[in-house]
Order: sequence, then C-alpha cells, then structure tokens
Amino acid sequence: MNTSKRVLISNARTMISLDLARMFFSLGFEVYVVDSNKYHICSFSKAIKKSFLVPAPRFSPDKYIESLIEIIEKEKIDLVIPVYEEIFYIAKAIDRFPKRCRVFSTSFDILENLHNKWSFQEKSKNYGFITPKTYLLKNSLDLHHLDFEFPFILKACYSRASQKIKIIKEEKDIAKIDFIEKGLWIAQEFLVGKKYCTYSLCKEGRVNAHVTYPLEYAIEDNSCLNFKSVKHKKIFEWVEKFIKLENFTGQIGFDFIENEKGDLLAIECNPRATSGAHVLCLEEDLVKVFFDEISDKTIFPTKDIIKQIAPGMLMYGWKSASIFSFIKDFFIFKDIIFDKNDIRPFLSQPLIFIYYLFLSRKLKCNFPSMFTHDLDYNGFIE
Repeated sequence: MNTSKRVLISNARTMISLDLARMFFSLGFEVYVVDSNKYHICSFSKAIKKSFLVPAPRFSPDKYIESLIEIIEKEKIDLVIPVYEEIFYIAKAIDRFPKRCRVFSTSFDILENLHNKWSFQEKSKNYGFITPKTYLLKNSLDLHHLDFEFPFILKACYSRASQKIKIIKEEKDIAKIDFIEKGLWIAQEFLVGKKYCTYSLCKEGRVNAHVTYPLEYAIEDNSCLNFKSVKHKKIFEWVEKFIKLENFTGQIGFDFIENEKGDLLAIECNPRATSGAHVLCLEEDLVKVFFDEISDKTIFPTKDIIKQIAPGMLMYGWKSASIFSFIKDFFIFKDIIFDKNDIRPFLSQPLIFIYYLFLSRKLKCNFPSMFTHDLDYNGFIE
C-alpha cells in the first residue's frame, strides 16, 4: 500500500482522533488535523504533521468548509476522515470537495435520517427489526396520553452522549416537563437488559470492519469508559442486515439492549465514529478499509486488549463495580492516551483540562456540552 498518502482528520480534540492519527502515522502516512479549538489532545502528538485552527462548523459552516477545502488543496490531502458531528456539515457540502480527495462519508440525507432518533426507529421498524415502543411528541400535553408504564424515557431527537435524556419515574415528573417542541422529542419505553455498543466501517452496504463491546464501566450507565471486544453473532447479523438495506458507506455505531428474552433492540444510531475505534485501531489492515483497498472480508479485532479512559474511570468508573474489581481492572486495562513512544498527549492532560474548564465556565455549560457545542448538529445548519 502507498504509505506516502496524506490523511486529514476533522476533529482533533477527541481520543478517537488521536488513536486514528497514531495508527496512520505508525504505518508511514502523513497525518493532518483540524479543530475549532486552539488546544486539543492531538496538538501534542508526534503523529501529527500539522494542526490547523478552523472556524466552528456549527456556527460558521460555510467558512469551515472553505477552510477544509483550502487545506486539502494546499497540503494535497488524499483522505478526509470526519470523526464527530462535523460530518453533517461536510456531507452537506461534499460535492464542493476536490475530486482527487476521498471523503469517508455517505450522503447527508442518509446521515440525517439515522441521527434523528425518531426516523431511525421508524426505519428500523420498516426493515423488520424489533424496536422499542416509541412515540413522537407534538407538545408537553402528549405526555399525559402515552401508552406507557413508568418509568419511561424522554429523548431529544437530535442529541448525543446521553445528553438531553430524562427518565420519567412517576406522574408528578410529567408536570415538570414544559420544553417539548413539536417533532423534536420522543418518548420511549424504559428497557432493561445487557447493553452493547458497536463500531463499523462500511462501503456501499458491506461491513468491512466491525467491533462489538459491552457497556461495563460507564458514566451514569450510558457513556462507556472501557472498551473490550466481544463476539456477538446476533448483533453482527443485525448490523450486516441494516447496513445492506441502507447501502451505507462510512463509520457507524449502534447502541443495543438485549433483554432477558434474548430480543435485541437498537435504541439509537450514531452515523459517525464511535469509541469502538479504539479497539479496531489496533488492526493494521484497517487503513485499507479507509482507502477502499479491502472489500472481500470483514476485519474483526484480533488483539485481546482492553482499553480505558483512565481519568473517566477514576471519576466515574468505580461506581459501576465493587471497589476490589475496579482496582484490579483499572491496573489491567490499557489507557487510551498513554503511549511511551508518544508521551506528550498524556502529559498535556492537566493543561488541556484547565483550558476546557475555562471554556466551560465561559459558555456556562457542563463539560460534555462544552466539549461538542461547536460541532453539534441539531436538525438544521445555522
């Protein structure tokens, strides 16, 4: 494979971007990154050839796209890998990108329908999958007429990382809800069971790489903090069928709950990179998928390594298990950021934390909201 090619990763603040950059760099590629934050984890990595500061895609989409195109042309970029919800802004303008450059994404319309939690459930139902009971809400009054038992869940149709999720435990909780906007929220039955997440790379309806990982250590039982590949034939068959029916190209992840009956229900879809990338990045052949040089097989993780977000484990993970199990696992799991051959991103974490704390206070929002506020896609391009 020609390793003189140049890769541009479009969201440098995430640990996924750092892992992808290190993977490409280790194989001889030149890696470039962009971000609308001046400081980010990739700023300090030796895997990065050059980092560019660009306008925020959510607030200045046209200028963001113009900046990307300018960088692509100047640096002769061969491949663009969107990582987070900036993919919506990129996909919307994909016809404007130089033809010599491959953008790893499907069409905007497909992305939009999968990101919207209501249209994803409708699509899944139409494809014949078992789906959780879900209602699209017109206003707050609809909450009094749902065919649900307590508890049930409220979700914004456009949300991410378990943000904008409310658990309605009893009737009196409904009286506190006055923010429902027509067509922008759903009510969904509360499901109990084993939780799994997936990450797949696909090309025209075929799954070329895939990982399934259980939700074990997590933030509030939602955002995964450790990543361990498991074999789950039923989940892979579900993903294969959905991707084929959708004729999907790009990166995609699903969140599943397997109930006590063994039924598998997909509760949402993330048509972008997800944390499963931390596991698949250990496979050297993954780069061939990004460059469309492999199509006759599916790559699965072969290395029995469990990765973790160490700071998150220290802050939240200990709540998910006994203290003895937590301590044992914490010292066994491999930290995502730490790499003795690329140590500066690990050492830079206190500095980056202070920078993000400043941004969080400036924006008057919590860390998760601050971290993505300039990248989020909420159903329209501003």
